[in-house]
Amino acid sequence: MVRNRQSQDFYREARKRMIRETEAYLTDSLRHPERAVRIPSIRVGYGVFTRQFAGAFWTEVLGPTPTVEPLWRRVICDRFRR
Repeated sequence: MVRNRQSQDFYREARKRMIRETEAYLTDSLRHPERAVRIPSIRVGYGVFTRQFAGAFWTEVLGPTPTVEPLWRRVICDRFRR
């Protein structure tokens, strides 16, 4: 029972933190639209992003790749390398 309670508290706090961070991001984005990152797109079946383009885009958005690349970043970048 204690473990379940701790788990619920953890997720409740994580949820609150994510909402606060999202709210701050959206507020800042509305105040400074010039900072917006344009997300490129290609119509399905009409082309692909090159690995070089995907790498340049994600480096611009996420910053330089750290020495040990986090799993989430690898998963996101791998989707665009196909």
